[in-house]
Amino acid sequence: MSEAAHQPVLELMKAALRDIGYTGGLLREGYWFADYLAKDNQVEQIPIAAFTEDQPSYRHAAIGVAVDNGLKGAELIRRYKSLGAPQVFEVIGDKVVRWKVTGGDTPTPLQDMSADEILQVFDANRAEWGPERMREAKAGAASATQLDFFDRDFLPLLDHEIRTKLDALLQDAVHEAISANRTKPLGHSPALYRMIFRLLTAKVISDRRGNSAKAIPQASQAMRLAEEFYVESDLRKRPLDDANAQMAAWDIIRSRIYFQNLSVDSLAYVYENTLVTPQTRRLYGTHATPREVAEYIVNQLPFEDLEQNKRRVFEPFAGHSVFLVAAMQRLRDLLPQEMGSTAKHNYFRSMLCGMERDGFALEVAKLSLMLADYPNQDGWRLLEGDVFASPLFDEELERANIVLCNPPFEPLNRPAKGRYPDFNRYYQPAEFLERLLKRSPTLLGLVLPRSFLNGPTYRDLRVGLGHRYSSFDVVELPDRMFTHSDAETVLVMASGEPSATAHLRSGRVEDRQDFLATRNVELSAAIEVKDREGWFAETIGIPRLHEVWEATSSLRRLKDLARVHRGVQQRERPGRGDVEQANLSIEAAEEDLLTTVIAQGVNEPFLMSDSASVRELEIRPVALPRDISWNQPKIAVNRFRKSRGAWVMSAAIDQQGVTLWQDMHAVWTPNSTPREFVAAVLNGPVANAYVAVREGKKDILIRTLKSVPIPDCDAARQKEIASLVGRFVDTREKWRHKAIGEVTARERCRELLLQIDAQVLLAYDLPLRVEHDLLDFFHGQVRPGNLDFHEYIPISFRPHFPLHMHVSGQIDRANASKTLERIKPVPQSPLIDEALSFVD
Repeated sequence: MSEAAHQPVLELMKAALRDIGYTGGLLREGYWFADYLAKDNQVEQIPIAAFTEDQPSYRHAAIGVAVDNGLKGAELIRRYKSLGAPQVFEVIGDKVVRWKVTGGDTPTPLQDMSADEILQVFDANRAEWGPERMREAKAGAASATQLDFFDRDFLPLLDHEIRTKLDALLQDAVHEAISANRTKPLGHSPALYRMIFRLLTAKVISDRRGNSAKAIPQASQAMRLAEEFYVESDLRKRPLDDANAQMAAWDIIRSRIYFQNLSVDSLAYVYENTLVTPQTRRLYGTHATPREVAEYIVNQLPFEDLEQNKRRVFEPFAGHSVFLVAAMQRLRDLLPQEMGSTAKHNYFRSMLCGMERDGFALEVAKLSLMLADYPNQDGWRLLEGDVFASPLFDEELERANIVLCNPPFEPLNRPAKGRYPDFNRYYQPAEFLERLLKRSPTLLGLVLPRSFLNGPTYRDLRVGLGHRYSSFDVVELPDRMFTHSDAETVLVMASGEPSATAHLRSGRVEDRQDFLATRNVELSAAIEVKDREGWFAETIGIPRLHEVWEATSSLRRLKDLARVHRGVQQRERPGRGDVEQANLSIEAAEEDLLTTVIAQGVNEPFLMSDSASVRELEIRPVALPRDISWNQPKIAVNRFRKSRGAWVMSAAIDQQGVTLWQDMHAVWTPNSTPREFVAAVLNGPVANAYVAVREGKKDILIRTLKSVPIPDCDAARQKEIASLVGRFVDTREKWRHKAIGEVTARERCRELLLQIDAQVLLAYDLPLRVEHDLLDFFHGQVRPGNLDFHEYIPISFRPHFPLHMHVSGQIDRANASKTLERIKPVPQSPLIDEALSFVD
């Protein structure tokens, strides 16, 4: 049937959509969009499309309305998948079918309704189908999974397909431009990428205006169209001015993808992954912030607490302006609905400012802001300048009430130091924070290195931050949150006038993909801090298991009991390499002589490796106190994490006095304290959890090891624990030398290790619930030592008993069957039978 035949029902659908909030630019008729999922570059048109924003894109598409056009049912709905709407209504005569669009190949029918029911059904579902709820769902709100039409795999599928096609398009355009260039050897130069991006800008503008880019036959025309959107200062850096190269690239760009439905973050992806050269990445420390991270930060900050004319946002190190785009949406949500498009645009221009020294990044930023506020386009305050050198930085910082940014993490290299004579810090984030705190904007949202949490480099800056604000949110991010960087990062959000008490909330993201899809952050804890100086000197976050650390806060530390030093550091002599495999009974020579040192870390609890790769090395002298030396017995602890999980370290007892290599820490205990007891503590759950929640993915810093809490323990209990360790070592050695069967040995070792841990935990005397939380932290984590040790207490066992009761068997003896076994049967007696008859 023709669309005209369906017109009465389509009119009802439009009325229903308007009634639940899709008015003005949110409702589009005859909307054209590219079918990103098709193999060819076809363009589709849908009769009605509803969007959550005035700027249409697949990310803002909320609802589609389709009619039978020769296709129907699932086949028809698949045709409109690239629109990006999670639900599409199919009009069939005087009936309407609601479909769920999925990430798979088959859409799902959800509901049938007659034409007479349309207005009623939409009214009943306005809370879930309206633009505000749909905006939240498409922005990744965790509650979106409660909606019957929402498939969380759908948008990631579209993202992947669009980015893949964009990347291929631009790679081909770059290749053709290089091949067609006739002036001089080109390579991947900034001028080339600037040319490509301006042609891309022309294509986006043309498609957004509803024009055909094919109607612009000459690349020179396309370049002029793009440059209409640039102010004079933007044009100083010229693109590649080669007519052949421009035309070759334009022929590719104009003929491939229709950009009407393109989203801003697709542009950001192109910038980060296709148009940034390795040289630019090294020079500027470019590691683009994911849109989801920027949106999370701006949505956590209380913009609404500021007056409307004081929500001035500044993004230093702006790159492609991901924070400004996110802030624009946040500002838009807070504006009166009756405010016109032009007035909103003028407001955004006055509220948003970015600074970036990479001129090409600013071109991307300009187009990103234009798309986010389309069809308004001009006047964005994007300043080309160096945050550390430009006086404009101080001016904008003074003007801003909200600062959002992701500074480069790299240290300042030698050439750069010459440009910044007044640079006070080694790391750029530290220098930026020092300058930022001189102004202290009202709201602060930053992406920072993980070391900001508790690293000594940032101690005074944490304290300074702690004294300037009253509310802090800190979120630890997982590895690889940034596509081209594996830096460990945290999000820091600060707000509120300073008060007597600081309010801290701490969370973490365990799974990158889950966060990108849902913005889900696991809240670790929320506390109030009165001793700002002391707390922020140590950390700005709340370590996981913070109740454990509160319960152990008054205990002595490892540094109070033992001497702790890093293993020897060395440099190889030319021509020397691995010389032999040797047992660890080697004797250590003087520290300033060539000596053999173990070159392998600790692999399991309590035992040094049976043999290690030994190297002939020139050792750098190590300053040890006179009362200790390498040839004394000690404890060896691995310097690098054993895993990313809860079990991060193993402590081995070195009875023979070997020199330890730099991949280990050495711990010398006093004669009054058994080494076995200290090793048991360091191998136990408290010490491993303490280090795991404080350290990054690689190193165990010596200052962290020194701070491990040591339980108060009398000599008798220390001796008991040492005895258990001795039995464990004896059993493990027999297993190692095949003097005992593997199955039996593994079971005995596991039982002994449980007994050791139980006695150590008993010495810590943790509150019962706190101990249980600690043990849950290790559930499913693989413990070093080939012991098949994955949990302490089954997760299904919910009653709270201390570990020592589980290990001792008291819990088993208390169950019903064991209790009945201990009850002696009552002897048969006529008297008892007679008494029981009265009871009956």
